[in-house]
Amino acid sequence: MTEIITFRKKICVLGDPAVGKTSLIKQYVYHQFSDVYISTIGTEVTKKEISIDYQDDQTGPRRYDISFAIWDIIGQIEYRSLITRFFKNANGVFIVCDLTREDTIENMNEWATSLSGTIGKVPIVFVGNKYDQVDSSTFNGDELMEISSRYSAPWIATSAKNGANVELMFKKLGELIVKNSLFFERINSLIDVLDAIIVDFCEVHGGLEVGMPIFKNEYVKIQGANLGDPKKEFIENLIAILSNITRDKKGKEIAGSQNNRYLNWLNMVEHDQ
Repeated sequence: MTEIITFRKKICVLGDPAVGKTSLIKQYVYHQFSDVYISTIGTEVTKKEISIDYQDDQTGPRRYDISFAIWDIIGQIEYRSLITRFFKNANGVFIVCDLTREDTIENMNEWATSLSGTIGKVPIVFVGNKYDQVDSSTFNGDELMEISSRYSAPWIATSAKNGANVELMFKKLGELIVKNSLFFERINSLIDVLDAIIVDFCEVHGGLEVGMPIFKNEYVKIQGANLGDPKKEFIENLIAILSNITRDKKGKEIAGSQNNRYLNWLNMVEHDQ
């Protein structure tokens, strides 16, 4: 029998003005599209139910009935200091660009950096909207692929006008949120924390082939290094070292976000013991 899990999740839709954030939400929730552009004032919240069937090796088949609270966030840069307040407690995020406007694609990195610097790592889907207005024979998605690789997140091309891939983008984010929830269910010990840190560090640095050699080179230098029975002091030292490496290779914003989530994982175990 399939177990049914029910929960509520807050998701934010970010991106420059007029990239189609509101239109994507309306297409998903109401199956409607309007050519009239109205700038979002502050934030608007829409609710939508979604069901995700997910098969996990440890928990077996489950159906996740998720109630999405979809926050449509203002895109004007002059309100950026206000915007970051709306990120709090977000469980997942869309970062949207307009595929016909190069500047909105370039600005996706700024949105991602602002997000990670404010609330740390959450599931992200990068969205290239207005796909119906580009030449599909020449579009290759290289720029979206590059930024999605940098943040270890998927990307998808959509059209709020004809509905292409709109349902899919929300399903994809729902699946990432489910996986993220399962991940946190399994952090119950210091060795779980260490495993999570290793996987996350490698993801940040381009995958296991790139990240693991960097990790191996550093952890053996720490006094008391023992992957089979890690101590709190060893993990604290490791976090500091890995954060410095990430700062040098990826920048202080990504390093700060990484450091915060590693310490949060460690604190989760400390509070449970």
